[in-house]
Amino acid sequence: MFRQILKGYSQILNSILKVLALLAICALVGIALVYPLWYFATKLPQTYTFCVTAIACILFLIWLVLKIRSAGLKNSLIFFTKFLIITSTVLGFVFLVFAGKRLFTIFEIIFAFFLYGFVSFIFKPSQKTKDFSENDSL
Repeated sequence: MFRQILKGYSQILNSILKVLALLAICALVGIALVYPLWYFATKLPQTYTFCVTAIACILFLIWLVLKIRSAGLKNSLIFFTKFLIITSTVLGFVFLVFAGKRLFTIFEIIFAFFLYGFVSFIFKPSQKTKDFSENDSL
């Protein structure tokens, strides 16, 4: 009976030690990753910004190539055309509002609406490959 009690306490102590070891490892890995990044960002902000932007662009390009390869070129071009229409409309909208030409935003939105509809209804994605916008996760 004494052995069973001792065995139960040793299992509890073992579990607590595992949790503490995991917390310590997570804290050390966090410090090992975050401290150099923080030091780099505070001492050389332009270099840090350039490096982080370059890494983000490289990862985005890798993701883009994988998506084009899986969806097909035609579906990808249709998707990027729609994306370009939406992005340029939003940027133009913001530019026109800040420039004080709010009336032109109405014409821009109407034009973008018709242009997006033209691209959507005239250029159909091919059915043999999956649509580019499906499973659009980073």
